[in-house]
Amino acid sequence: MRKVRKHPILEQEILFLTRRIVSSKTVVPVSALLFLICYMRMGRNLAFFEAKLDILQSKNDRQFEKPVVHENNILKSWYPVKSHSYHPRTIAWDNESGTVVTYTTATTERSRNATRSFFDHPLRQTEQPWQGVLDASDDNFFSDDSEDNPPLLSPDFEPSLQKKDCVPMADWQKSPQPVCNILHETPLQNLELLGEGSVSVVFQFGQGDDGTIASVNDELILKTNMFDYQVRPKEVKGRAKDAIVAGQNTGSPFILSIHGYCGISGVFPKASDGTLYDYVLSVRAGGEELSPVNKLRVAIHMANAIADLHGVRFPTSSDAETGRTADHLPFFAHNDLDVDQFVFHNGRFQLNDFNHGKVIQRSVKSGDPYACWEQPGMGAHLCRSPESLRYIFAGEREKKRFLYGPADVFMLGTSLFLMLTNEWMWGERKKRRELSYRLINGKRPPIPVRYTEQNDPALHAIIQALQSCWRHRPSDRPLAKQVALELERQLAKILGKKSAANLDFKDVQIELPQIIDGIDDMDDYM
Repeated sequence: MRKVRKHPILEQEILFLTRRIVSSKTVVPVSALLFLICYMRMGRNLAFFEAKLDILQSKNDRQFEKPVVHENNILKSWYPVKSHSYHPRTIAWDNESGTVVTYTTATTERSRNATRSFFDHPLRQTEQPWQGVLDASDDNFFSDDSEDNPPLLSPDFEPSLQKKDCVPMADWQKSPQPVCNILHETPLQNLELLGEGSVSVVFQFGQGDDGTIASVNDELILKTNMFDYQVRPKEVKGRAKDAIVAGQNTGSPFILSIHGYCGISGVFPKASDGTLYDYVLSVRAGGEELSPVNKLRVAIHMANAIADLHGVRFPTSSDAETGRTADHLPFFAHNDLDVDQFVFHNGRFQLNDFNHGKVIQRSVKSGDPYACWEQPGMGAHLCRSPESLRYIFAGEREKKRFLYGPADVFMLGTSLFLMLTNEWMWGERKKRRELSYRLINGKRPPIPVRYTEQNDPALHAIIQALQSCWRHRPSDRPLAKQVALELERQLAKILGKKSAANLDFKDVQIELPQIIDGIDDMDDYM
C-alpha cells in the first residue's frame, strides 16, 4: 500500500481542526480524532488505506454530510444536506502492481436524529428473548431479521464461498451489518484509553451531558487497531467476520454482544472483570479459587457458547441424545479457542473474538463436508486438536483435512482442563513440537488427584465432560450441545431441580472472586 506523505495544505487543515477542537465545544466525531492521531503519530511512515473521510458534525440540530474534498482528499468545508440520506463509503487498496482496486464497499443509512443515544442496543435480534438451540427453528433464532436490503461489506466478502460448488450454510454468513455513520458521528469528549496490545487498542465510552455516548444497558468500549499498525485486507475481513458472528448470536447469553461495527472498529460491552485466563492466572498467583459447583456453572457457560456458535439444529430432542447426521455440521467454527477468549460479563463467561473463525460451507453437488474445506491458518498451540496439529506439522503430501466442529469441541475440553485445574498442560518448558506430538499420538495431561479423588458430583461432571471432548477420533467426540445438556443435568441434580429444563439464568450465574495479577506465562508452556 502506498505511503501518505506530509503535505503543507494537509498540515494547515490539521492545524485548523485542532484549533476548533481546543477553542470550542464542538462535538468531535470519531473519524476526525482518529485521523488526527493517525497523522500525528505516523507522519511519513503512515501505511494506511486510501479512504474518503466522513467527518460529520451536529450543531443546532442541523446534519452535515460528507466534506467537500479536492483532488488530494484534503478537507475543505462542510455543507448541509437533507437528513436521513444515504451515503456510500468505499475503501480502496493498492494491489501489488500499484493499481487501485476497490476492496470493500458499504452503504449505510444516516441517523434520523443526531442527538439521540448511540449504540443503545446490541445489533440484531434485540427484542427477542434467547432460545436454546434445541428450541430454535428456521423462523426465529436463525432468521435474518434485517431490512430488505441490508448494507453489505461487499457481495464477495468471502470470495471462497463462490468457488467450486460451495455455498454458505446460511445467508447471514456473508452479510456484515456495518453502522459506519453512527460510529463516525459519536462524540469523544469522555473517551478513556483502557489498554492496548500488539494489534488492538481499547477505549471506554463515557456518559456525555447530552446522553449521546452511553448504552441503555451496558458500559461500552471502542476496539480498533493500533494507530501505527498496518491495516491489511486480512484485518478488515477478520473484523467483518467477528461482527457477523457476534451480531447473529446477539440472542445468546453466552456470546458477547456487539453494538456497532465499521471497518476495523467495533463497539462492545465492557467486560470489567477480565477473562477466564485472568482468573486462572489469579488462582496460580494465590488468589481465591471458585467452588466446584461454580466451576460447573462456568463449564456450562463455555459449552453453551460453543453450541450457540456452531448453531447445531436437531430434528427432534431424541436425535439430540443419540443421532448424528449431516445436519450437525456447524454454521461457524471458532478455530482459536482458549481461556483467553471467554470474558466475564453480567455474571457469566461469554465467548468473543471470532476473527480467526471459519465460515462453514456446504457442497451443492456432493454434500461432502470436506469439499469446501479451508486451511486453518493458525500456528501450533497446545490448545489445538490433534488433527489440526497433525495438519500443521505434516508435509504437504501428508496433510489431511479435518472437520472444524469436532476440533472446536477438543479445544473446549482443553479450556475446561485449564479452568478446572488452573494448570498448564504437562507444565513443561519443552519445545512446542515435542509437546504437540504427545497430543497427536493420543496422550493427554493427567488430571491432578486433588480433583479426581474428591467425592464431588460437580467435579466429576466437569472431568467426564472434558474427557469426552478429548477423545482422539473426532467422530467419537460429543457435540458441544450434548456436553452442555449433560452438565446442566448434573447442576440440576445438585440444586435439587427436577430437570435441566427447570434451570434459569440465575442458577447458572456466578460471582467472580477478586482477581489479582498473575504471571502471564501460558505461552511458555503451551
